[in-house]
Amino acid sequence: MPRLPSSLLSIRLLRPGRLCWVTMLACLLLVGPAYSALLDSPPPADRVFDDTRALEAPSRQIIAAELAELASDLKCDLWFTAVTFPADSLTLRQQSHFTRERWSPGQPAILLAYSRSDNAVGFSFSPVFWDIYPTATLVEITREATSRIQDNKLPLDERLVLAVQQFGQKIRELETARILQTQRFAPEEKQSLVTLAALLLGAAFVAALVGILSRRGDHAAEKEMHLPEVTVGLRLGAPFGGGHIAEIRTQPPAR
Repeated sequence: MPRLPSSLLSIRLLRPGRLCWVTMLACLLLVGPAYSALLDSPPPADRVFDDTRALEAPSRQIIAAELAELASDLKCDLWFTAVTFPADSLTLRQQSHFTRERWSPGQPAILLAYSRSDNAVGFSFSPVFWDIYPTATLVEITREATSRIQDNKLPLDERLVLAVQQFGQKIRELETARILQTQRFAPEEKQSLVTLAALLLGAAFVAALVGILSRRGDHAAEKEMHLPEVTVGLRLGAPFGGGHIAEIRTQPPAR
């Protein structure tokens, strides 16, 4: 059997069915290093990891500044990762959880993750945040961020910036609501309570003063007055028969 020329052999290898497999293999070879890049990468100094080259320098600086400010407000670690594909055999959520625990072991932390392959966003929260914030609200924040990313009217880097800023705004609102709930009275209520307490104290003082004056008046009214005892002699043998005789003359005395 005659041997085919090498050029014809190459054409046979690139038939449609085999061409698909060759393309997938090439993609895996190209993306393979990105899989291990995030898994082996140390925590980025600016809190931003991007192997998709989706973020321009200004957008990266905006995200880094937002994460730094939010981390200071929440007293926790914050990270952002953007990858082309999640690591092999891991979902985006699993990879986010693994990366957060590796970069912030045992510390309160939040990791925002973006996968360019399916244009999706994922979040990984430390258990403490699930305890202090409503679960439904955290899920809603994730859904809103995904909707923002999937709106293709803006460039990708701008969508990522807006998603991070929107996330920061929602988390700050949750934190403010939590702080107010832990306080007995809201700041605007304290002034009203102080005014009310002052009025009540003033009314109590006036009532006490009126009561004291009223008691003094009642005591004076109830005081017993004792007249001096009069000793009267006997007259005609009758007790207490003594007295004075008053004469009333209708005519002048005779001379």
